Amino acid sequence: MVNEQKTFSEIERLSKIALEAGDLVKLQNMLLPLLREDDRSRSVSENLFIYRTLGTIYEEQGQHAESLIAYEQAHGYDARDFETLNTLVDAELKKDVTAQDEHKMLELMIFHREMLKPALVTRIFKAMGDARREKGELSQAREFYEKALDVRPGDMDLINAIIQVSEASGDEDAIKAAREKLLDMMTAPESRAAVLVSIGDDYLNRLKDEQKALLLYEEALSECRQSSAALGRVLVIAERAGDWDRALHALKSLIKYCDDEDDKCKFLLKQAWIFKEKLDNPRKAIDIFNEVLDIRPSQIEVFQGIISMLQAQKDFMAIEANFERMIERQRHVTPLNVKLMAVLCKNLGELRLKQLNNIRGAAQAYKIVSELYPDNVNFHVILAKLYAMNDDQLADAVHENREILRLAPDKLDAVTDLAKCYRRMQQFDASLCIYRVLNVLGMVDDEGRAIVAQFAEQDMPNIDTRLTGEHWKLIYPNTLDKNLARILHIVSPIIGDAFSNDLDTYGINKNAEVNLDNNSLFANILKSETSALGFAEVPHVFQCDAMRGVNNAYLSSRSFLVNSNFLSNRSARDIAFTSAKALLLIRPDFYLLPLGVQVIEKVILTVFKTICPQLNIELDKNMAKVSRLLDRNITATDRATLTELIFDFQRKGEQLNIRLFMESVEDFANRVGLLFCDDPAIIESLLNEEDAKRKISSRSARDRVGSLLVWGLSEDYLNLRKMLGIALSA
Repeated sequence: MVNEQKTFSEIERLSKIALEAGDLVKLQNMLLPLLREDDRSRSVSENLFIYRTLGTIYEEQGQHAESLIAYEQAHGYDARDFETLNTLVDAELKKDVTAQDEHKMLELMIFHREMLKPALVTRIFKAMGDARREKGELSQAREFYEKALDVRPGDMDLINAIIQVSEASGDEDAIKAAREKLLDMMTAPESRAAVLVSIGDDYLNRLKDEQKALLLYEEALSECRQSSAALGRVLVIAERAGDWDRALHALKSLIKYCDDEDDKCKFLLKQAWIFKEKLDNPRKAIDIFNEVLDIRPSQIEVFQGIISMLQAQKDFMAIEANFERMIERQRHVTPLNVKLMAVLCKNLGELRLKQLNNIRGAAQAYKIVSELYPDNVNFHVILAKLYAMNDDQLADAVHENREILRLAPDKLDAVTDLAKCYRRMQQFDASLCIYRVLNVLGMVDDEGRAIVAQFAEQDMPNIDTRLTGEHWKLIYPNTLDKNLARILHIVSPIIGDAFSNDLDTYGINKNAEVNLDNNSLFANILKSETSALGFAEVPHVFQCDAMRGVNNAYLSSRSFLVNSNFLSNRSARDIAFTSAKALLLIRPDFYLLPLGVQVIEKVILTVFKTICPQLNIELDKNMAKVSRLLDRNITATDRATLTELIFDFQRKGEQLNIRLFMESVEDFANRVGLLFCDDPAIIESLLNEEDAKRKISSRSARDRVGSLLVWGLSEDYLNLRKMLGIALSA
């Protein structure tokens, strides 16, 4: 048949192209006009193609009923067409099968068996068996089920269906014959075992013959040792009969052939229960419990069961071994259960400490807990005490005591323990420094008091090395803003004269200048410290009894005002601390600080406004003068540096905190003073003597000493003494 416009072969070609492109509407519009003509005007193959293609279109469009009608029409033209038969049979398998449906299934099986997947063949035979069974044609139903079983050996649904249709006759001989026939036709061990299990179930449930059922289950196992169905039923019967050997044998096989880890753990737990409760063999039960934990390390209740059994036997060595094994399991769990690991290690530590007297081992366990919870001070306390029990672990004890003080500075017992550890390690300088701190705190013991007294009259340290960056790094407080210090270091020499005084301001004249060539104690200490701290020359010194201690004079050249008391009547350590602190504070970074918080804040803001005029900062008249002075005299290099520092400050979004800066500088200066003075016991009184109008800190002397003592305990301070060669060797 030839279309008016196109030949059918052309239509067929275009249809295939449209179908592959998914253009169903175009394809439908191409085919439907052909149906206006009588089918007899076309060949069988042409009608088959048209109706089969329409069936595909309707199915894709979700019009299932129309699709089946089209396929039925296609089937009418060629009962052997595979695509048509396959589609119709697939649809029929989803509903109750009719005689007409069976006919199509048989056609598909007869003409295309070799093209069908085993799963589809099984479905067809089973559907046909179900249809026969529904009609009461049990013999034919069984035949179809048996054919399905040939394709899918061991299918329990099919086996049960065969047994059921056999039993439906009610004739025991027929049932027996059916079973024997079924077994005879089975060749696969899995299928034979499944049939035997099904028969055993019938004896067990319908005929109530447990022994016969057991024999059948055992026979099934002789056919297929890994039959989980047979093994499970043997286990149930054995448990009911108290036949624990048989039960264990079944469980052993179930475990061996089980691939599912949850099921395997279930069988192992039952096995362990039998050994523990029925056979009084806790050791074997523990071994099996450990197998469970190797598979499922998170089953903490199983582990608790192990420990309970071992505690009843007071076998503490075995308890330790099981804790170690459990901890090792947890290391490989992702993500780590931190809480569980900590509990396990803590309990192991207690066991080793209280039951096994294994101090070193206990410390190892608690160390793991401490690493899991590094900010829990209690574990550091335990570790410090444990480490202190072994001479070769004293360094670890020192570390833990320092961690205690980091987390809880009020735990002063750690300071005492720290001193004792250093003493036992024969680090005498470290122990002396810490005993001196304890002495100030009023917590020193008799041994420490004797050591402090022994070295009280010793000459103060002689620092003959100039401090370098490596040294300053250990003294510099973490809270001290280095950028602010750099800003002041650049601008103070330029604007310092704006804040300078003359001698008349202090009621003195040039005759008040102290001769530093007189080889006095004050002069010698000042010159020695000046050299060590890196100053090019010794500052001028003027005697001024209106001032206390040693202070910056704010003259055009760097100068000190010194009370006469410090020139002749003070100890070397008094002079060393006070002059070293004063020298630090006369550095360009800091010598303006006694002007006070408000003035220094104005100075910093003036620098910001001068270098970055676009900033919204208003200056008063005095600061405007300072700004002009700075702007006229600053070098291009320094201006660039200040610009970078200011931008960095803005970038970080920090608030200007002059109070914190000044308190940090105070701590810095006191640290330098301690380095030269050596003994913190005298420092609190020296801080109390400072002129209230000149000091840069608003804290009490006690608070400032407390801050200094923290540094006096630090490894930075102890290491610095070694680096400078002032640490005691014995």
